[in-house]
Amino acid sequence: MNTSSVPGRLLIAVSLFLLAACGSDSTAPGGPLTVTTVTPASGPLAGGTRVTITGTNFVDVASVTIGGNELGSFTIVSSTKVTGTTPASTILGPKDAVVTSSSHGSGTCSGCFSYVSIRAAAIAAGYTHTCGLAPGRPTAGALTAARSATART
Repeated sequence: MNTSSVPGRLLIAVSLFLLAACGSDSTAPGGPLTVTTVTPASGPLAGGTRVTITGTNFVDVASVTIGGNELGSFTIVSSTKVTGTTPASTILGPKDAVVTSSSHGSGTCSGCFSYVSIRAAAIAAGYTHTCGLAPGRPTAGALTAARSATART
């Protein structure tokens, strides 16, 4: 379309109409912000667990909390992923993860992260039970040999 034949006032009026109808903000389309998962799903009361939170519309993120406390040094990786470090807590159990955006509201994943005791956190991280193998303690094999020797005498 050749705009040189369209009066300037008409172009301004159409531009203002479109601006009013479509909005002037840079909000990305796609609906509300949602939070779907937190990985890993548990960590110690002391905090410090590096987590990845996934969902949708992580745009203009203002805060990220777990159990009502701000995540330490969070990073928006993409519109569907944020990473950060869990804050400390004083109460064991499941907590909500909440991501809040200035343009898309907030989303909550209810009970998606659980604070656990240090022992439970170690097991969840893949450590195995080793108290029988601790320094200064006999191994399971040594205990069996000692019992056998005692039984023979």
